[in-house]
Amino acid sequence: MGVVLFGINPVFAFVQRFVPRLLDGICLGFIFKGMRKVSNTYVACAVTGFFSAFLNTLFFMTALVGLFGNTDYVKNLMGGHNIIIGCCLMVGINAVCEMISSTVITGAVGAALSKAHLIPASQLGRKKA
Repeated sequence: MGVVLFGINPVFAFVQRFVPRLLDGICLGFIFKGMRKVSNTYVACAVTGFFSAFLNTLFFMTALVGLFGNTDYVKNLMGGHNIIIGCCLMVGINAVCEMISSTVITGAVGAALSKAHLIPASQLGRKKA
């Protein structure tokens, strides 16, 4: 898909590939920091993992539709369906599986890193100076 979209418009293809991931990383940093203030490490990591998959899909598909939605290539990908229905059909099952696995794996890895003292302990229960 990237090669075809690059052939249509290289600047839009670059934007569509990189800006969503940049936004995803920035948002995830804020989500993790916010969750660490109100929950333990496992929950903070699990929620961040869920939003990693969710926001990546949301930002990527939004950029695809916004930048290339009127092209014949994307219209053919949607199989003649409404663009929103086409997007849901295109990413539906994959996105749900990715969100579930990302939530479980990120929570487990985050908890393990915390127990290994590679992630600082949660802010819960600490007195503020």
